[in-house]
Amino acid sequence: MAKTAKSTAATRKAAPKTPEFDVREATVAKLQAAMTQGKVTSAELTEIYLDRINAYRAFNLVRETNPDALKIAADMDRERKAKGPRGPMHGVPVIIKDNMCTSDKMRTTVGVKALEKMRTPFEAEIVKRLRGHGAVILGKGNVPDFCDYMSSVMPSGFSAVGGVIHNPYTGEMYARGGGSSTGVAGSLAANLACVGFGSETQNSIQAPACNSAVVGIKPTVGLWSRAGIVPLAINQDTAGPMARTVFDAALLLGLIAGPDFGDLATMASLGHVHRDYTRFCTQAGLVGKRIGVSRGIFFERENLKEHYPVIEQALLKLHEAGAILVDPAEIPNSRAVDPMPSRVFRTDFKAAFNHFLKSVPDGPCKSMADVVAFNSKHGDKAIPYGMDLLEAAEATNGDWSEPEYHFDRARDIRLCREEGIDACLREHRLDAILAPMDRAAKMTGKAGYPAVSVPCGFTKDGVPVGISFVGTAWSEPTLIAIAHGAEQVLKARKPSKRTP
Repeated sequence: MAKTAKSTAATRKAAPKTPEFDVREATVAKLQAAMTQGKVTSAELTEIYLDRINAYRAFNLVRETNPDALKIAADMDRERKAKGPRGPMHGVPVIIKDNMCTSDKMRTTVGVKALEKMRTPFEAEIVKRLRGHGAVILGKGNVPDFCDYMSSVMPSGFSAVGGVIHNPYTGEMYARGGGSSTGVAGSLAANLACVGFGSETQNSIQAPACNSAVVGIKPTVGLWSRAGIVPLAINQDTAGPMARTVFDAALLLGLIAGPDFGDLATMASLGHVHRDYTRFCTQAGLVGKRIGVSRGIFFERENLKEHYPVIEQALLKLHEAGAILVDPAEIPNSRAVDPMPSRVFRTDFKAAFNHFLKSVPDGPCKSMADVVAFNSKHGDKAIPYGMDLLEAAEATNGDWSEPEYHFDRARDIRLCREEGIDACLREHRLDAILAPMDRAAKMTGKAGYPAVSVPCGFTKDGVPVGISFVGTAWSEPTLIAIAHGAEQVLKARKPSKRTP
């Protein structure tokens, strides 16, 4: 845990004891109702969550708490009393990922030692919208270095700035491939906040959600603005909501969705945005839905052999609840795409990151080359697992006009969209495709397509297991309906016993 989080807790020791209010597994609606009925205030909720963050700081889930959180919460309380709530998120404490820029006293480090002191003069668009809805930003969820793109052997639970990120269920560090929204997902699993905001390029919402027994929605690229979020691969990047229920995640999806002139990719969302995605959370969300079970390479991971029996039991329950399972329904090209190299990720990273740094004139680094140089100088302290992925990105020209780049990008789209996910949906007349854990994330990432991940149980050793529902562009309403239906049938969400 960062010094800021500890010092914030220390300054509150003399504060009056808050009324006993159980925030464990609380939904947005429960907190909103409690505040409306006068059972608890936003300031008291914020105090409770900050105390929980401090109590479980050994998990390193929150890299830094917001020094102004209590003041903001008190302001929201006064506004509620004078004018009433702005909406469902008024006064609700949330966690955001440490790649989302804020113009307050918090830093934006992306887990990178060279950027440890970076503060930005601007805020991410989704942060602006969150504040506009009256949410209280508690702090920033810890992230692995460069959102898990520093080293090919680095665990997803390692952060040079925030320390080792531990899974609240196992107590162990999140393993390689666990995604970079681990701090946010773990915070929700441990009830350190009500809801959170992560981001995904190629598995960073789906994997942490599945590994932490929470819900994650990876939207279609363009549904949410990426402006003010430190970029990784701009053609694949998207932020997305994380929560303990599909309903809460769907609520957040609608509040943030929509065009933003700061991110022209969002112009494609015109005609596809729903202001209220919660209306798709119906009891009959599963009934009659054709869901393809993508097996093949997705069910061949040795490290998931304990997960697969849990998923098979979940499939049986979905079928009994009225879903039409088409099993198997293979995604064409999935076996070819999984090991396929592409220039897109590396080129996007260098070009977009260097462009981003230009918007932070007083930042500690001016270019990716500066970060590489810093790492080389500080060795084990900054990069104990090396930086082969970063060096590969720096070795590119970072040039979006290169013919080779356009060839790889066109191939990614063709293999993962029309000849991949879309082909599977058409061939089997599917509403969605089901994949174990985050196994289809490489295809959804390259395609820019949506996915909704939900818990489906635990292994014999108590390790969380999840499934992801995948669809074509802008199919969030259908995926939410199916995921909510699955959630109601499986009832798999359980709090961690390690964070009582």
